[in-house]
Amino acid sequence: MSDISQDKKKVRLAVKRQISILSDSYLKNADNKIRENLLALKEFQKSKTVMTYLSIKGEVETLEFAREVLKRKKRLVVPKVQTHPKTLLACEINTLEEGLSPSRYGILEPVNALIRQVDPYEIELHVIPGLAFDKKGHRLGRGGGYYDRFLSDISPNAMTVGVCYECQFLESVPCDSKDVPVRCVVTERGVVYPAEGE
Repeated sequence: MSDISQDKKKVRLAVKRQISILSDSYLKNADNKIRENLLALKEFQKSKTVMTYLSIKGEVETLEFAREVLKRKKRLVVPKVQTHPKTLLACEINTLEEGLSPSRYGILEPVNALIRQVDPYEIELHVIPGLAFDKKGHRLGRGGGYYDRFLSDISPNAMTVGVCYECQFLESVPCDSKDVPVRCVVTERGVVYPAEGE
């Protein structure tokens, strides 16, 4: 295993430990603040098509944010994992109440019969999960590389927003040439736009 892979593994373990000690009341309050910060983004308010992950345990909760996207009459797009090859499909949905089923990873996804694929270039704002982000926008995922592959082929004008708890927002995270940074990071404490070119 390379040094960078070892470093990533260590950071993943450390961050998971940090999240595991947060209380339910803290997480609930933090989720609400993060959602408020997302909804207040001028980039979100201008966007007509928004893509967000649908959260699982251990991630910033996004289902209420997704409901708000629909409530504001924007197009809601969610990812569907394809394992062969390892890619994400961008799929439009009109409701969170039906037509979704847990994947093998436990993530809610559109059932196959209801897939309405969206060209990633039509998506103006992407809300992206990560185990850690840093002050330059670098992202540490769970190791599958799905988002890095997906983000390498989106509109250059799209806003990419990483969401995480403050304990996941680090000074720096290990990264390599395949890792695609985000343009904005939102935590319960606020919004950070990493300086470009640093």
